[in-house]
Amino acid sequence: MKILLTIHHELDKNAGASGVTLKLGEAYRKLGHEVHFYSYDNLPRRLPGKSLQILFPFYLARHIQRLDRRIGIDVVHASSVDAWLWGLIFKRSRSTQNKILVTQSHGLEQTVHEQILAEAKQGRLKLSWKYPLYKGSILLWNQHSPFRLLILRFF
Repeated sequence: MKILLTIHHELDKNAGASGVTLKLGEAYRKLGHEVHFYSYDNLPRRLPGKSLQILFPFYLARHIQRLDRRIGIDVVHASSVDAWLWGLIFKRSRSTQNKILVTQSHGLEQTVHEQILAEAKQGRLKLSWKYPLYKGSILLWNQHSPFRLLILRFF
């Protein structure tokens, strides 16, 4: 199989999530699979740090399409927040019918969001005006949309 492992961090074998991603890739290679990686290391260096999280899914979706045309990807493994845009494409495109999207979430985003809102309501936390514009809305939708899209596709 041809597997693309993605991570919204720079790849570093000594770092938590990216280190695990690299080890997972090594394990797949030992099993005979062709493994490719996509991370912040692949993004243009001119991008400001804060924009990386927002722009990564767009660059990733483009990369998946290009890589798939070039070599034919079988599996895309991405965190839920990174896979939302490609998930939309995955759901609607004939070229992705035989692709597998593997995604994970620790599932706490909505719970943390609800706790933040409760803290703010009780006056123990002051939310930035930006919170509802991105973290309290778009980011939550991005984190859960791949799961909803896959459920709609398969059931």
